[in-house]
Amino acid sequence: MIIVDEKWPIFNSFKLTPGAFAVTEGIGMYNIIRKYLKAEEGIVADCGSHAGKSSMFAALAFKDMGRSEEFNMVDLLYDLSNPEWSTTWQGRSGNNPYWPYASDPAFLENCRERVSVFAPNGVKLNGRSSLQFIAEHDQFSYIFIDTDDHREELVRSEAKALGNKVLPGGLILFHDYLNQYVGPSHALNYLVSTGKYEQVTINWNKIKAFVYTYNLEAGNHSWQPFEGNNFPTFVGGVRRK
Repeated sequence: MIIVDEKWPIFNSFKLTPGAFAVTEGIGMYNIIRKYLKAEEGIVADCGSHAGKSSMFAALAFKDMGRSEEFNMVDLLYDLSNPEWSTTWQGRSGNNPYWPYASDPAFLENCRERVSVFAPNGVKLNGRSSLQFIAEHDQFSYIFIDTDDHREELVRSEAKALGNKVLPGGLILFHDYLNQYVGPSHALNYLVSTGKYEQVTINWNKIKAFVYTYNLEAGNHSWQPFEGNNFPTFVGGVRRK
């Protein structure tokens, strides 16, 4: 496991970026990619990337591995004229208080710039739903699923759509795994049950101890609550056999 220096530069921009993602989860994601990703090339995507909070850690992992793939950020928030937007919980809820900044004219460029620092081979913003993006592409080496309201029907559809589109050694990661949302855990279990995927694991206790020791969640603009050293660890994943 790679436990990074507490002065790792990514923490500064990560903490200032809005979204529901913890430092613990970012370090976990980084380690999962570095340890388990074996597919040599393919499509790289973060679905539900929002302002790019999770994208930064994933992009940095690819950079540190010397990978050359373009990093795709996929979110309907990047194109509210897409008819799919009105079918989402986010679109139906109107002016959601969590992301009024999305109406800022500089929002898209800010998203691209903050992730480009860690993705030297380019960042592409895709104003698509996850299912639209998956249908339009093949041969994924890495995809992170953190879309809409995590309802079981949606996450299961994403898992089924990806089933045969991930290269051997490629990863599918889910956010909000093993918390109040059941969709991600059921989707992960479904993929394992097909016999085509194996679950990946990470030493969360070691990461939480590191984050607690250096108080690394301090100043993190996340919507998740942090209490004591009980930091969120809601990232799970599978690797294609």
